[in-house]
Amino acid sequence: FVQNAIGSADGVVSLPIGVRDPLPMISYLRQAHGMEQKVRQRKTLLMCCCMQMGTKSRQVAHATLKSNGFACDSTDVPTVHRKVDGPPSWSYYAGLVQAKFVASPMGYGRDCYRTWEALTLGAIPVMLSSNSSPLDRFKYQDLPILWISSWGIVTPTFLEKEWSRMRSRAALNAYDMRRAFFPYWLASVRQMILEGDERRPLERG
Repeated sequence: FVQNAIGSADGVVSLPIGVRDPLPMISYLRQAHGMEQKVRQRKTLLMCCCMQMGTKSRQVAHATLKSNGFACDSTDVPTVHRKVDGPPSWSYYAGLVQAKFVASPMGYGRDCYRTWEALTLGAIPVMLSSNSSPLDRFKYQDLPILWISSWGIVTPTFLEKEWSRMRSRAALNAYDMRRAFFPYWLASVRQMILEGDERRPLERG
């Protein structure tokens, strides 16, 4: 079992990286889940702020989305371990609850905290298909992720159409949201170890 895997290999299973600082941030997630139940209409079409900008992939994504008319900024997401300029951690999670889509370009590894934070709070991550390795296909299987060929195609009109399409799929139970949470992966790992059948998803119950 690995995280942030590159390439593919027999018998290797790529697991989610999960959310940033899970233990100290658990209270924020609980508050945000409470808000999510009250949010009838998500106001933000695309959340593209609050990223560490130390990689070329994020710099390109950020610049392209800004040129396409989205209100992105380059502030980082504060952690409990260090102080940086940017919104409070709670503002970041509250922003996820209000967002339809969340830009999640590759960071220092292929997986990204933003992807799983967005999924946890009901937003749809937007990700480059070229940044996904063969091992990632099982990890992201049946999750509501918008895969794109380039950041240049991400416009307000494009996202509104995709929002309608993905909402329709959700109404047909096309997505398996269990895969966004730890209990699913814990049970999956146990099953794989006991049965020796890697990359076989748990049956929906």
